[in-house]
Parts: sequence; structure tokens; C-alpha cells
Amino acid sequence: LCHQNVPTCSDGSVVSLTEDDSSHYLFYSGCTDGIVRRYDARVDKAMVQSLAAPGHGRLVRMTLRPVDGTIVCGYNKAVCIWDLRKNGVVKTVKSHDSGVSMFDAHRYAPLFACATRNNCITVYNLDGQVLGTTRYHDGFLGQPIARVNDIVFHPQQAYMSAAFANKMLSVYSND
Repeated sequence: LCHQNVPTCSDGSVVSLTEDDSSHYLFYSGCTDGIVRRYDARVDKAMVQSLAAPGHGRLVRMTLRPVDGTIVCGYNKAVCIWDLRKNGVVKTVKSHDSGVSMFDAHRYAPLFACATRNNCITVYNLDGQVLGTTRYHDGFLGQPIARVNDIVFHPQQAYMSAAFANKMLSVYSND
């Protein structure tokens, strides 16, 4: 049962959606054109704000961080941290030269992770410092890491899971 159709106002397709925890009427879409759009389902013209970060390439995924009012956006060339109260980018972190193929940010812990096309996963803090990297043959007993299909953080704990093309799943923690 469809409750409401909302035009995206974008030439690109939607690759990421997130809802604002403080209001069930507000949600954000990230599109392949690199623009993050905020929508308010209570108004006729649902799109109420656009956040553009030119020059960073295609948006991979975004995560709304309710703890500090930011959206962390992973593009294929950089990671941008948007402060929704200031309506602008407060931090840009250059990512891997080979480009980002997968991205996720933790909703509460100050962490984000980028996976690259050359089978590398790097975890950063929100200041852009590298906290750890997993590369080919870094796994248990030198187990090869295949192409990364997805990475996701646990919603409450500082755990990250990665899904690989060789039918393997890995869970990472700082313990």
C-alpha cells in the first residue's frame, strides 16, 4: 500500500535513503548526481533542501548521525561530513586514489569505512585519521579478500561487517 509518491527532482537514480529520527516526516535521499536532498512529507513540494558537494563524484551511500546532527556522505572520490544546522560541509576527507566502491558510517560512534575497487577496507574516525586497513591476504591465515560487496556498521556497537564476492562474511571490531 503506497502512502505517498515523492518526486526526487534529480536526473540521477536514488542510491541511499535515510530517515530523520526526530521526525517521521523528514527523510533524505542521496542520488547518483551527488546531491543529497531533504524532504518533508507534510508539504506539497516535498523537497525542501538540497546539499551539493561538487567535484566529489558519484554518491555511494550516506548515513544520518542523530547524535551530532550530521550526514556523512561517501562519494567515490571523497567523504563529506555535512552539518545540517550550518547547511554546509564541515569536513572533507580524501579517500583512496582507486575510488570508493562501498561506504558506511556509524550512526553513533565517530567512525566511517570505505571499501575500494582493489579489495581494501579502511576505517577512519570523523577527523579523517586512518584507524585501520584490511588488505588482500590480511585475513585469518592470509585468507584472500575478494571484491567487497557491502560494508555495514552495527547500529549500537562498534562492529563492522563486510560481505565479499567469494561468499564470505567478516565481522571486525577493535576488541
